[in-house]
Amino acid sequence: MARNLPIYLLGDTNFDVTRHEKPGVTSYLQQLDDLSLKQLIVEPTHPGLNPSLIDHFITNKPEDTSNVRVVPCNISDHDLIAASVSVTKARHAVRTIAVRSTRHVNVDALCLDFLQADWAQLDGSNNTTDKWASFYNIWDPIIDRHMPMRTIPLKHRPYPWLQDEDVQEAMTARDQARVDRECTPCDVTEREFRERRNAVKVVLNRACSSYFKTSFKHSRSRTWRDIRQFLVSSKKTGHSVDSPMGRSSEWMERLNSYFTSVGPDVARSLAAADTGASRCRRAHRACAVGRLHRSRPRSPNCPRRWGAWEHLVHAVQTASPSRC
Repeated sequence: MARNLPIYLLGDTNFDVTRHEKPGVTSYLQQLDDLSLKQLIVEPTHPGLNPSLIDHFITNKPEDTSNVRVVPCNISDHDLIAASVSVTKARHAVRTIAVRSTRHVNVDALCLDFLQADWAQLDGSNNTTDKWASFYNIWDPIIDRHMPMRTIPLKHRPYPWLQDEDVQEAMTARDQARVDRECTPCDVTEREFRERRNAVKVVLNRACSSYFKTSFKHSRSRTWRDIRQFLVSSKKTGHSVDSPMGRSSEWMERLNSYFTSVGPDVARSLAAADTGASRCRRAHRACAVGRLHRSRPRSPNCPRRWGAWEHLVHAVQTASPSRC
């Protein structure tokens, strides 16, 4: 009731509200009124020689209820009670936060405005409350001018495992190490910051694994929703326009030109060496090996591509040498 949510209570209360003279009925109706609840049934629900209204429909939203009625029933000595309720599905409320960014603030201009501000009203205040109010009367307009408050929506729910105590401690230590590095830049503080940063990654991975392990034990359906939300990237995610990958046609053309030129160049070098061309075969082989090394796969994660590249390099390196 405190949340102002709709409440509907239906049932046999054994209070015949058609008889207001009874003390129990009077107290019952008074309690409903004190709780801002309304009883909507007005026809007897218990037929017979002495019909009574003891089945009630109670709600705190009578304006959303219509067609309240009593339906005759042949299988019980009580008739049915029914009503139509208009339910409006509430839209998902967008969560927002107020932030004040200091990324693009001009510190010199900010300090100049504070120096030129009139602080006389602060000096002339007689008590702490007035001084505090005077200070904020000067401070707030300047801060709002240089660092305006912005309201931004929260599009994604924060990762639940970030609330883990070990993660919080590791992040606090990392932030302190970053401050130490900025205040005292040297090899020691740089190494300390890197160690703390790597420790955060380790703790995050451990907390994430523990979260999904516990979630899977209790609710598998919730686990799959969390996986889709937190671990699967959105289809809308793409490369920025400023990056080479963002210019897809240009980037793909560069890739095609490079990889289509590597194969023919290596083939020509090998063919010239096999036919005894005038140039030194060793130079051709070195050139071919160099090109192959430049075109090698970046990671051995693809065994097929990596194995083919290794076989090709081995074939070039073991080709029989010949004199110029």
